[in-house]
Amino acid sequence: MGAQFRFHRTTRANLDTAFHNGALTVLDIGYSKISCAILELNASGRRPAGGEPQHMHSSGFRLIGHSLSRLENVEAERPASLSTLRGAVLDSLSRAYRMAGQAPAHVIASFSGKLLHSEVFNGEVALGNDPIGDRQVAQALTNCNLPLSGPNRRILHAQPIGFSVDHRAGFEDPRGERGNRLSVMLHYLDVDRRSFEQLVEVLLACRLKIAGIVDSAFSAGKAALVDNELQSGAVIVDIGAGTTNIAAFFLSQMLFCGSTEVGGARITADVCEAFGLSFSEAERLKVVHGGVSATYEDDRIIKPLPGRGSQRRGAAVGISRSDLIAVIRPRVEEMLEYVHETLKDRGWETGSSHQIVFTGGCCELPGFADLGRDMFGPTFRVGKPLQISGLPAVMTRPAFSSLVGLCVLVSKPPDELWDYDVDLDSMQGNASGKVGRLMSWVARNW
Repeated sequence: MGAQFRFHRTTRANLDTAFHNGALTVLDIGYSKISCAILELNASGRRPAGGEPQHMHSSGFRLIGHSLSRLENVEAERPASLSTLRGAVLDSLSRAYRMAGQAPAHVIASFSGKLLHSEVFNGEVALGNDPIGDRQVAQALTNCNLPLSGPNRRILHAQPIGFSVDHRAGFEDPRGERGNRLSVMLHYLDVDRRSFEQLVEVLLACRLKIAGIVDSAFSAGKAALVDNELQSGAVIVDIGAGTTNIAAFFLSQMLFCGSTEVGGARITADVCEAFGLSFSEAERLKVVHGGVSATYEDDRIIKPLPGRGSQRRGAAVGISRSDLIAVIRPRVEEMLEYVHETLKDRGWETGSSHQIVFTGGCCELPGFADLGRDMFGPTFRVGKPLQISGLPAVMTRPAFSSLVGLCVLVSKPPDELWDYDVDLDSMQGNASGKVGRLMSWVARNW
């Protein structure tokens, strides 16, 4: 764990350097596309020296360059090779750098992978008569007793999500308060080691200095959820090409995170198999003509196919939009069912006042919003990223929520465990009362 903390503390130091230099590269590396933004930063917004946690940078940023690259010949079961991914990242960086007129070496990137493990741990410390200070906060976090991460896991986030002083809950920063006992809840997210290290390898191969790696659902939530949803409680579902990622927020903090391997590329693979098309042909057919709700006008042929089998020589058959929808809809329903069951298992009741916001490229399919409302009720909506100055129109669609969220997090980075002076040698152990206690806390503070 010590080596992983040193890695993350180095990324924090790199973020400080980026603010000092006045520019930063932002990369959303997805399964089928790479989107890039170059930000001009205000140096007064850098994190304070010494790593003291700060919940919000006081300054903003200005987008001065951007680019979008598609990963060609990517299939549902065979993601891009590292060499292909490196080439696509370099291409995206080159075009964004030319637009910006500069080439920032520091980068914040998104992580979108499978096998996420999300848990909440509790820690507390007895207080004396003095006001709460850095030492007491660090000790409460040390007492969270995080598990030993296995050799195949890497820590992505370890975020304090709420402090309590005695029976008073909801403190973002308890320093200066008085009481008998300080308690903290810590959201811990670790990921598959191989996927994480492949991302790091690609970034380093492009001669970039890593200033942060952020879960894609977390960043998408910061862009597609409005302030009152982040505060009162909401779920973000980011449907990418390779995975579907879920994150829940309350009081602007991420409470849990999960993922499944079913994404938009799986839909494309279904179209391939159903109609005998190449992956690129199926992807274009899905994007141009796809949907999840058929009408009486959808029996027209949208893609002719050569005659086959016993059909008359020279005759033509084709794919109608109804045929296409009949293939797409079951897979979309499977995605929605997965989200519904995941939220149910986590104790997050659907159909209540909790907003459920879907984002990502798959949400742009015609009829997706109607199908989502049928399953989740009136609290369902499709979320687009908030507007930031300089963002082109093509990047204001749901497919770019994660990129925009990364830009937002640059100016408002979350506090992480490695920002505090915790005792790593004494904080690893077995913890209890995780998810159930978390949901009880949410219910009390709703």
